[in-house]
Amino acid sequence: MLHELGRIDEALAVADGYLEVVAREQLTTAQRYVHTRVARLWAETGRQAEAVAMFDALLEQEVALGTSGLALGSVFEHRARIALALRDRATFELYAERCAVEYKKGKNALLHAKFARLIEHARQRDLSPPAELEKLLS
Repeated sequence: MLHELGRIDEALAVADGYLEVVAREQLTTAQRYVHTRVARLWAETGRQAEAVAMFDALLEQEVALGTSGLALGSVFEHRARIALALRDRATFELYAERCAVEYKKGKNALLHAKFARLIEHARQRDLSPPAELEKLLS
C-alpha cells in the first residue's frame, strides 16, 4: 500500500523489516507471502535482479516441497507479474502458462477471474499474450 501511495522509500524499508522478521523467527508459513510481495515491490522499484533471485529461490523451494494447485499457481502468478514489470514477454508467458495449469486444477471461477486479471494486466502493459495462453483456463 505504501508503494501505491508513492512512498517508495518507506515501502522498501518496511519490506526489508518483514524479511528480517521472517528469517529471524523462521516463519516458514509466512515466507511465501512475504517473499512474493517483497519481490514484486523490488521488481517495480528498480531492484529487479534481487527480485528475480528471490523468486527463483522461492520457486525452487516450492517445487521441492511438492507444492501444487492454488499455492503454486499464486507463486507462478507473482513471477509472471514480475516479468511484466520487467517487460519480459517470454518469461511472462512461461509463468502465466504455469499459473493457468495450477489454477485450472481448482476448477474455481475465482481463479479463472484472477488469471483473467493477469492477462488484462499484460494487455495494459502492451504485452498481449498469445490467444492460446488466454484459452488455457477455458
